[in-house]
Amino acid sequence: MYQYSVDQWILLFFLYSFAGYLWEVVYVSLRSRKLVNRGFLFGPILPIYGFGAITILHAALPVQNNLLLTALLGGLAASILEYFTGWLMEKLFAVRYWDYSNDPGNIRGYVCPRATFAWCVFSVLLVRWVHPYFDGALQYVTGSWVQVLTHALMAGIAVDTTVSARQALDLKALLQEMAEENERLAAAMEKAEQVKGRVDAKLAYLDTNGNGIPDVEEFRARVADAKVDAKARSERIRMILEQVNERRPKPLAAARRILRNNPSARAERFQELIERLRNWEEE
Repeated sequence: MYQYSVDQWILLFFLYSFAGYLWEVVYVSLRSRKLVNRGFLFGPILPIYGFGAITILHAALPVQNNLLLTALLGGLAASILEYFTGWLMEKLFAVRYWDYSNDPGNIRGYVCPRATFAWCVFSVLLVRWVHPYFDGALQYVTGSWVQVLTHALMAGIAVDTTVSARQALDLKALLQEMAEENERLAAAMEKAEQVKGRVDAKLAYLDTNGNGIPDVEEFRARVADAKVDAKARSERIRMILEQVNERRPKPLAAARRILRNNPSARAERFQELIERLRNWEEE
């Protein structure tokens, strides 16, 4: 039972990826009370659900007559896949596209008992009720046109993944550049505060003792210069956004698309900057 060709497995992957996309759009849109187009890719698919379904089927079909084992093996297999997918994406793009850090019992924010339980329930639903219908339909999916269809779908997702990954790398580069400028800005402001403190102390001394009055204007000029330098650097972040936008095709729009489609996306080092990018158009 359930012996499929490679092309049929590929079709199942796309089918479940699309089903997962529909589920996420409905679920997140209802929670957000607005339409949210979910996903990392441009196309209406979420590969994590496609890979998750295939993983669950391979793990749970051999024990499909045992409800408990179906839930446990399917949920465990899907959770392992979710953990390593989340870890790999964060390593590659410096952003967590889902985050369970606020859930009790989570493991590094990639998986948590709540999500694993959901995978267990999904495993039972998939193996016991959903997949048998798809299996029946697949018996009629034969012929050379199936290979043509799967090749076209694979070509499409390859292009989509390449473009989406490039945009995610652009987002990573943008966040790193903004973070570096933030560090330089913080250092400049700290230096300005130190200079201001020394000058204020000197001015207080001069005002009290009445000595060295000619030095007052020199110190006032140093304070003014430090303030101008700090103010100039405070504008650098917006300038960086504009410069990066000129160097690469619409990176800000791409970054905001990724963050808008993944409202739970987080980055420990860049979270403040991520929120700034989300709200950049309104600033």
